[in-house]
Amino acid sequence: MNHEKLYTPVEEAWHYSSQPITIEKFKTNCCSKIDTADRQPLHQPTMESVKELASELEIDEETARDLQMVCDVSNLQCEYDVQFDYNTFKIYERFPDDGELKTVRLCKDLKTKAEELFFIPTYIEPPDEDFSVDEDQIQDDEVIVCCTVMHPKQKKNKRNLQTLLIGETKLSELRDLIKCQMDRVVFQDMSENPDQLPDEDAQKLFPSSFFFIERTFYNDTRDPAHHDISKTIVEWAKHSDRYNMAGLGLLHSDVMETTCIKDIEIRLGYPYLFCHQGSCEHLILFTDMRLRQDSDPKLKKSYPYVSSDAQRRRKRCSICCIHLAKWVTINDELSFETPGLFCDKCFRYLHYDKDGRKISRFQAYPHIPED
Repeated sequence: MNHEKLYTPVEEAWHYSSQPITIEKFKTNCCSKIDTADRQPLHQPTMESVKELASELEIDEETARDLQMVCDVSNLQCEYDVQFDYNTFKIYERFPDDGELKTVRLCKDLKTKAEELFFIPTYIEPPDEDFSVDEDQIQDDEVIVCCTVMHPKQKKNKRNLQTLLIGETKLSELRDLIKCQMDRVVFQDMSENPDQLPDEDAQKLFPSSFFFIERTFYNDTRDPAHHDISKTIVEWAKHSDRYNMAGLGLLHSDVMETTCIKDIEIRLGYPYLFCHQGSCEHLILFTDMRLRQDSDPKLKKSYPYVSSDAQRRRKRCSICCIHLAKWVTINDELSFETPGLFCDKCFRYLHYDKDGRKISRFQAYPHIPED
């Protein structure tokens, strides 16, 4: 009989996440345990470590010392690794032109095909920083928080953004980094005048959004047209004492543009929520909290720093199948599918006469690339 305990979704999230912690508490714990003055280099084993290793492996101390020297991590890097540039190395250039293997000849003949493929790299190089102003640099004991933003719920388990935050980063700055297709939707029919730029997109029409972190809704109130879309949920939880339900509790509201990362208590690995456009929901996970490394940007203005971004997919025109789609048509009499995708040239040739007048009934909207 299987006696494994079954968790509710909330209990399971708690089970696989850390205890609530703040940046200040994390920094205090780290500084109390790390004394850089007493650190020993990895290639110089201490007497205590040698004795512990010898006792653990049941060998003499001299053998343990030699073993610790040989297995030191500094020995894992050789001169070839330092000088080797993986970005410029092309293995096919070493293939012989008159080789007998057909696969080798094909690899060399088709090498340009791989080079012509264009893609957006998910890894972003650290920016070049100007250190002319010393007070703008972050301290050596600065705590870096790694935050991952997922795609909306219809694209489960797909990462949209990964960013590094410092204690002074405001939640509103994190919100501005989140790029979602739903924010760029245009509701205005542009078929009458495709040359006129749209007045407003969905984000300008519906600017309300919130983060839900540890039973608190952090609302974006920077736009005067915002609405507190979390108010209904807070009142629902208070009604009929629903907050006494397991995993719910009392809910609160706050403002994201005045709240910094250092002001909130988070669980590492716990799924939080970012909601915008009324019902477009993204999971937010704080995956790591650590002290600053040498590879991290050193200026405060570099944060929040996007360390990894999702690839943006563009669809091609359904007519020429060459150029990228720029227009989407609805209820189009001249299109063989709905919605129809067109590049700018095919769109104008098919739907307008030489004077720029519509020749059929349809609705046209700018094409928004998929995230």
